[in-house]
Amino acid sequence: MRGCFRTSSVVGNTIETWGGEYSVICLVVEDAENTHIIYSLDGHIYTSPATPTRSFLLFGYLADGLWVWIGTQEQPRLGIKDPEANAHERETIAAMYDTRPWDTKWLGSTYHLLMQKPPQNWRDQTDENDKQFILNELSAGVNQ
Repeated sequence: MRGCFRTSSVVGNTIETWGGEYSVICLVVEDAENTHIIYSLDGHIYTSPATPTRSFLLFGYLADGLWVWIGTQEQPRLGIKDPEANAHERETIAAMYDTRPWDTKWLGSTYHLLMQKPPQNWRDQTDENDKQFILNELSAGVNQ
């Protein structure tokens, strides 16, 4: 978490709302330190390379605890060259905001999401047909 801001301003005796339906927008830093992404669906596996990247995600608050991912800022988008320095910075920022990084330990304790081992031979799973199958199935699920 890097911070939040209200989407309205007081000008004279009126409130100007400029954030649409979101009363608050928050900026969250995502440090994707992985070098590969493994997609798996219905026995089809596809592995693609990934570049370790720091991205900035925007979330809007609707009401009643409902947050909506608005999108990812295109700039800045920073390559991660020193994961240990990034880890130290995450801890420092978390301490400043009296929170903790949203890492695998946090996902496990908060949402009971546990990391799984990658499938055997995952590095060799680069068949474009498997990729297309997964994309087609995901698209079909979204359109239902």
